[in-house]
Amino acid sequence: MTVDLTQTQPTGDIAVDATDQTFMVEVVEASKQIPTIVDFWAPWCGPCRVLGPTLEKITKEFDGKVRLVKINTDENPQVSSAFEISSIPAVFAFKDGQAVDKFLGALSENQVRDFFTKLAPSPSDESMLKGAEALRTGNLVEARAFFEEALERDPNHARANAGIGAILVEEGQLDEAESILKQYPKEPSASRQLARIRFLRGGSDDTDVKRSDALLGNAEIDAAELAEAHYVLGCRTALQGEWQISLDHFLAAIKLDRSVRDDGGRLGALDIFNVLGQEHEITREYQRKLSSLLF
Repeated sequence: MTVDLTQTQPTGDIAVDATDQTFMVEVVEASKQIPTIVDFWAPWCGPCRVLGPTLEKITKEFDGKVRLVKINTDENPQVSSAFEISSIPAVFAFKDGQAVDKFLGALSENQVRDFFTKLAPSPSDESMLKGAEALRTGNLVEARAFFEEALERDPNHARANAGIGAILVEEGQLDEAESILKQYPKEPSASRQLARIRFLRGGSDDTDVKRSDALLGNAEIDAAELAEAHYVLGCRTALQGEWQISLDHFLAAIKLDRSVRDDGGRLGALDIFNVLGQEHEITREYQRKLSSLLF
């Protein structure tokens, strides 16, 4: 589940309206790319009518560096309940998929501007975001230059370091990439790249894949060998984005022999959950299946 934020706001629209159904995409996923302000409001709320224009004015000042999303609490009770909204206006700041700050009530314009400033990307963040966009389009040279620019300003910038790791993965330098990515276990993009490294190591050899595919039809092989075949095919199909097929292979490996690849079937399934996100329908479905196998 991703959002194209190349154009961060539609022409003429300062704020994006989100609902219970679109919250994950418009807020959680979007904030992994660009910091997002969420305004919980209602039409009958006087302070909301005062604060709303201020939020829009300052969003415009930040010129695409921060997004503004509005949620009508009357029409979207699920999200409002999840964030325990009992008084409005309530304004939350989201970054990297998490709520990181908030305020209640109609603050002054300067106070609201300070709130935005704390959330807005730093110069190193801006370079990192340019690098991420270049990486997304396959321009590794440009991506590396932007990531290195970010790291000159902030050598410990987690997402920029993860970006360098991602480039190394693309170049096939898996060991070097892994040594960098492991230093940032809390950075989601680093975790996703580490998952990809494991899939590449397990399922990129065409000979192993063909042999494993042939073994599935052989009733005479032992459980460990069959589990290994399922693991290899799980990695290959994960690399191809065939998530459900991959998870079926990993679960089959778990049923047959959990010792194969040091519980590789379970770890492969967890890697896919991490790549897709905890709210993805495939994740929720296969988490239940995995739990029933393990417990």
